[in-house]
Amino acid sequence: MHRNLPSVERLSVHIENGDSIMYDPVIEAAEEVLSRSDLQTTKLTAFFEACIRFPDITVGLLYPDCPTKFVWKTKERRWEPRQQGYTIGRAFFCAPSAGEQYYLRKLLYTVPAPTSWEFLRTVDSIRYSTFQEACAARGLLGPDDEWHRCLDEAGLI
Repeated sequence: MHRNLPSVERLSVHIENGDSIMYDPVIEAAEEVLSRSDLQTTKLTAFFEACIRFPDITVGLLYPDCPTKFVWKTKERRWEPRQQGYTIGRAFFCAPSAGEQYYLRKLLYTVPAPTSWEFLRTVDSIRYSTFQEACAARGLLGPDDEWHRCLDEAGLI
């Protein structure tokens, strides 16, 4: 009936080994689902791989901007360079109460061309153990206005 242009690619934000898995228990047993190798690759982890495979394309590229340069190939579960068209990316919203996931999302919106979880947690050659510490080291955390910015962003949805 109608068409929206440009299309929007929804991008998952999850901590390492923390992506949601949905399956139909009538069709597959939980053990079968967990044994599948394709569960290891999500849009986020595939973005890390694309940053390694295509460094010339991903220079300065942020995760939400990935669909402007790449196309998500569902069957192969990987990003391939875009040949034509235009799509924008939208990472799922995370409230500050989401903890590490919230801080990860902040990093994905500010750190260009990350190649791994460790890359995101490393600032000035110092590896931090949490995404929150990495955000603090990058100066991304303000005193009391974090909630206000979060609510402003939520209002844009």
